[in-house]
Amino acid sequence: MSHEPGEVWEQFAVALAEMARDLLAQDSVQDTLDRIVEHATVLINGCDDAGILTVRRGEVHALAATSDVVRRADRVQQDLREGPCFDAVTDRQQIYAIDDLSRPHERWSRFAPELRKLGMGSVMGLLLFPEDDEMDALNL
Repeated sequence: MSHEPGEVWEQFAVALAEMARDLLAQDSVQDTLDRIVEHATVLINGCDDAGILTVRRGEVHALAATSDVVRRADRVQQDLREGPCFDAVTDRQQIYAIDDLSRPHERWSRFAPELRKLGMGSVMGLLLFPEDDEMDALNL
């Protein structure tokens, strides 16, 4: 069944409005972070898992994660001090991605194979709140 472009955008707008209401209804910052990563897996096509991490003084701290795989990926970024989220935060770049983890990757030559071992096919890091002193990233 195909959808008209206007219908797709309307469905997306409704989903975003529902997400906003859900996020505003949370009782704590942690609950909000947990809901953000859950919504990412629903709203972003092809996103099976998501997490939010922060890098403070070179140390990675997981703030929210939908699975243990995401937590392990965060530890890999911490141990190797490389990866899309780590670099998005430390370089203050808006987005970094690896489309296909089965191929060698020049920038993250140690990180990419480790994530492939975890069963991941691709990964994306999006910088959040780039004006803040503490840098956070959404890991998809």
